[in-house]
Amino acid sequence: MAFRRHIGFIPEDHLGGVDENLEELVRLSYMIPGFGSYGVSCAGHFHPKWNEDEFYPTPSGHLGFAILPEMKHISELLQIVYDATQKNSDCRLNILKRKYGLALDSGNHYSPGLDLSKYSFGKTKDGLYVAVVKIRLGINSCFDSVPDYRGGPIKLKGNEEVFEKSRQRYEENQVFWKALEGKVRTYNSVHGFSECDFSKKEFLPFR
Repeated sequence: MAFRRHIGFIPEDHLGGVDENLEELVRLSYMIPGFGSYGVSCAGHFHPKWNEDEFYPTPSGHLGFAILPEMKHISELLQIVYDATQKNSDCRLNILKRKYGLALDSGNHYSPGLDLSKYSFGKTKDGLYVAVVKIRLGINSCFDSVPDYRGGPIKLKGNEEVFEKSRQRYEENQVFWKALEGKVRTYNSVHGFSECDFSKKEFLPFR
């Protein structure tokens, strides 16, 4: 059984609250037993501009997944995701250490063979332990030339060079998510995972 945790971006019975860039990936994740979306936190990640005159100089995104590591097919899927992140110098797969703060908890870097039981968030009613991994895209800085930057969008005028770097990273982000989406779709096809019925999902045993 897959798992979901409602954090405000996924309505209880559909995917209407997910940005279109991630909607298909999240839908595919819900087809996988023991694997489901946990939360998302993105800033300047899916659109080059914040509005007509401003942009976010550090496109970054965090997509979390709750997993049941004891299920045999999960390790194969983690290897696929790990390999995808390894091909992008601005991306990392982390294992979370606490039950809150998807964006704030940088977690530990995941690597194949890591004992995930040490990062258990709790257990299911069947006694399987739950861990949470997150894809962190947007590690490197692109606003070095913006003095005294304190967060939030900045004016496009006067920061054209920074905007160009930000725009390039935005495009790289799209390529990464689409490539990962294709790999997960192939994985699902190989394993025969095709059902995405929210009525059969259950919440994680914690908030």
